[in-house]
Amino acid sequence: MKNMTTMLKLLYQSTLIPSYIYKSGERIHSFPEQESYMLPPVEYTKKMVKSKKEITYLSTSFFAYYGVIKIKDRTDTLIIVGPVSQIHYSKDTLRTMKKEFVISEQNSIQFDDFFKSIPPMQLQQFLNHLVTIHFLINEEEIKYTDLIELESENISIKTKQTENVYEKKEISYFNNSYDVETRMLKYVELGNREGLNQFIERPFITHEGVMARDNLRQAKNTSIVTITLITRAAIRGGLDTEVAFQMSDLYIQQVEQLTTLESIQNLTQEVLFHFTKKVAEAKFSLTDNPDLKKITQYIMKNTNQMITVNNIADHFGYSRTHLSSKFKKEMGINLSSFITVCKLEEAKNLLLYTNKSISDISNYLCFSSQSHFQTVFKKNYGITPASFRKKNGPI
Repeated sequence: MKNMTTMLKLLYQSTLIPSYIYKSGERIHSFPEQESYMLPPVEYTKKMVKSKKEITYLSTSFFAYYGVIKIKDRTDTLIIVGPVSQIHYSKDTLRTMKKEFVISEQNSIQFDDFFKSIPPMQLQQFLNHLVTIHFLINEEEIKYTDLIELESENISIKTKQTENVYEKKEISYFNNSYDVETRMLKYVELGNREGLNQFIERPFITHEGVMARDNLRQAKNTSIVTITLITRAAIRGGLDTEVAFQMSDLYIQQVEQLTTLESIQNLTQEVLFHFTKKVAEAKFSLTDNPDLKKITQYIMKNTNQMITVNNIADHFGYSRTHLSSKFKKEMGINLSSFITVCKLEEAKNLLLYTNKSISDISNYLCFSSQSHFQTVFKKNYGITPASFRKKNGPI
């Protein structure tokens, strides 16, 4: 272990690419040493820990790569490398990352500085970096092209079998055929899950243009086009633009990693229902009043900001008294209480789906103190944040 840690330390000093040692799913070393909020998000570490491959990599929703190398003689130990981006992180990308890493305002500058210090690297160069570590640790030499082949291992399906699968699935596959597209996207835009279910159950035939030389690439291209159209329809239906594009980016990244027609088709259908569900929630769970809808969407989008009734009244050009009265009458809840509920709902997701500490979550959501956050959480849900996480998560 000492030789391994020394090697990774020296590699970081020469490349500035971070790396981590995990044992039994828990991080035991970081190169460089860093704050916990800069560590790889749990959703990625869980995927990498579960990987059965000796060496592999995955794409993130912020268009960077993490790599993973398994240690041959220690089945419970692995090295995670990255993240590495092929271009410098932009302000927009860093803003998206801070949402995903759950970064509070007080840690924002340090977070930006850390990730800006990681040099951009082309994928080929990053893969060479991974195979170098693999050779130094496992004493096995492979080429970076071998790693790409590992990622593409299922592509060489027999041509006839691929054609048969494609023909069988074609009548239920969603693509850019105009008539099917128009009907399908209308259900997304309306958030009409029942209508969508009925539409799916009716058989139909579509005719899609040729966008690639092989069926797998054709399916990926068609899926990407479909996800893009679904995303636009969802935005027209009222889904927050930032949320919609983040979902779209994540799904498209997943499409590129799939290696069978069936898995691509299943994911595309998942996208269709997921976006329709999110539109339904945005449309029907709150209010039909267009002014108040803008206000509720603004609050839900900015749960990690210090927002008050006065802030919102000023932002939308209302007096505090008029806005509070209007909101209470239409929504049946005080505006200040609604702000708190939105923050607490976000807190529940963070407790369930991240490994961030309760203190980090409290700071991220701009509660005045951790004790205040815990008190408000228990008052609303009858359970403390720690007990909620222990009972339900994190995954």
